[in-house]
Amino acid sequence: MGISTGEASLEDGRYVGFAVHRAARISAAGHGGQILLSSATRDVVEADLDAGLTIRDLGERRLKDLPRPERIYQLVADGLPSAFPPLRSLDVELRGKRRRQYLGAVVIAALAAVLIAIVALDRGSGGGVNVEPNSVAVIDPTSNKVIDSAPVGVDPEAVTVGAGSVWVANTSDETVTRIDPKAHRAVATIPVGEYPSDVAVAAGSAWVALGYTPEVRRIDIERNEADEAIAATPGHVFGSTCGRSSTWLAAGGGALWFACNNSQDTSDASRIDPRRARTTRLDEALVSSSPAAVLFSDIAFGLGSAWITDRGVNAVTQIAAPSLRKVRQERVGRTPQAVAVGLGAVWVTNDEDDTVSRLEVGDEVEPVSVAEIPVGDGPVDVAVGEGAVWVVNRGGRTISRIDPKTGTVVATIKFENEPARVGAGEGAVWVTVQALSAT
Repeated sequence: MGISTGEASLEDGRYVGFAVHRAARISAAGHGGQILLSSATRDVVEADLDAGLTIRDLGERRLKDLPRPERIYQLVADGLPSAFPPLRSLDVELRGKRRRQYLGAVVIAALAAVLIAIVALDRGSGGGVNVEPNSVAVIDPTSNKVIDSAPVGVDPEAVTVGAGSVWVANTSDETVTRIDPKAHRAVATIPVGEYPSDVAVAAGSAWVALGYTPEVRRIDIERNEADEAIAATPGHVFGSTCGRSSTWLAAGGGALWFACNNSQDTSDASRIDPRRARTTRLDEALVSSSPAAVLFSDIAFGLGSAWITDRGVNAVTQIAAPSLRKVRQERVGRTPQAVAVGLGAVWVTNDEDDTVSRLEVGDEVEPVSVAEIPVGDGPVDVAVGEGAVWVVNRGGRTISRIDPKTGTVVATIKFENEPARVGAGEGAVWVTVQALSAT
């Protein structure tokens, strides 16, 4: 049992909101017979516990889909089991300091890269491809096999392809790694600021979304340096400037599209003109039919519109560009995460359902056709490119390849370590890989 305390709203006969989501994640971290509490619940009940009830502090833990660590407590009752295995949590501590990059001699660096590539492509004991943590796996889309890997920074997350390069956001290093897609090797490591969450390419530059400010910072691709920063949420829409949050970034229609969400149940979204450094906030009524339940989880651009997933109401919203007019909001599966647009459809990963929703969208008056495609355990990211749809199933440590014509999974690639995000382009599929989560 997982218990949290907070506000929720009623949607279609069920309660939704971040407090509900947090309680579900706390419950998922526990074991049968175990009662877990959030910090908010502990503060409410601790002074009024009956005799025979105590609270045990289990420490801060990283939980799936929650942007910040959560302090979890166990309720211990006389006569009930009190000893349980370790919590099923991510437990990856985000480092606040940038890791110093040390460069060895050219010969030593080249030898190390060769050795890493050899080790990375070994098969592990679990039958998956053993790509080393803190690297990017390179998948050949013609064979559906991992053919190489490239070391990057610590805790790599977002990966995107553009301007002839592959760009990787390293959250703990506070850097972005630039990879040569032909040589499969890093050519630059660029300091960008605290908690880089997502990257996009627009207006001849790479752009990175930072989660602590939040702001969007420009990377000059000629100098491989970060310089200009644009405030992504100069005001606020849903109750907060979304500081210290998860952020998402997309490019299209001559603009950058930004969304964020933090652990205080606040979300925000905006369109950014990268040439004029001008930010336009998206009105709350435009984005969601229920602003009280807004809980953004990704943003993408395609088919002339921005698409924002909202796991607060299990939906994806279409916003026309450049008019910023809400076109529709469509229901998808439970706990939608990532969204991508391409190959004639909109693709949304549904974490709790282990499915991908395929939305075939016509004009504004035509109904949307929605199909649910079973994939792997815990789909959290999706990319379209190289003739297919690629899905990261973080729970199962697999990549699913979906045939866009048949809407079925035609290949599954198993990893020994944990795939995080996926991008496609330049003749390959690129997957960021992290160390296995502690349990």
